[in-house]
Amino acid sequence: IRLTECDSVGEIIIVNNRISHTPRHPVLAHSKIVLLNQEQNLYVNPSWNLGVQQAKNHAICIANDDIVFDPNKIFPNISEQFLQSSGLVGLNPVPPEQENISLIPMSLEQVPWGFGCLMCIHKLVYAPVPHGLNVFYGDTWLIKRLINLGIYYVEGLTSNIKHSTTWNNQQPEIKTAINTAISRDYERWPQVVKEYHL
Repeated sequence: IRLTECDSVGEIIIVNNRISHTPRHPVLAHSKIVLLNQEQNLYVNPSWNLGVQQAKNHAICIANDDIVFDPNKIFPNISEQFLQSSGLVGLNPVPPEQENISLIPMSLEQVPWGFGCLMCIHKLVYAPVPHGLNVFYGDTWLIKRLINLGIYYVEGLTSNIKHSTTWNNQQPEIKTAINTAISRDYERWPQVVKEYHL
């Protein structure tokens, strides 16, 4: 609902990977919302690719489906002109909350965990994540390809950013599934680095 009320948001693209469980909520009928229903789960990174491909606007924000943030505090501070001349703007969950946010340039070694939970990018510089990187490493792929243009993090938003479901969900079966997926992908990391030049 916050996104529909934000003047900086022109459209909200939702890649709906579970059409049989689509919630019946009035906000889905809003004129800004574009619902891309999928018969099969595309998973995270292919969903990014589809969403960016379908976007009408050039200034794009890629956000996890369970992330809660204030768009009025982020988007007015990141212009389309800035994104066109830079590579990627993401989150740094470490700094404390501040009255005003700032965009801080960072090196590859400084990119923090959680950077890819919310990223802003210009459509013209987006590098589609290749087939095979379906769940993890999508942000790593983008960072590696755009580091020469510049990577920035948003400082001053820590307490305004939170996950509403997945990472805070205490249900044992969900936590087990997440941990299993993470462990499996960490085991594949050396192969992934070599295969996708990460």
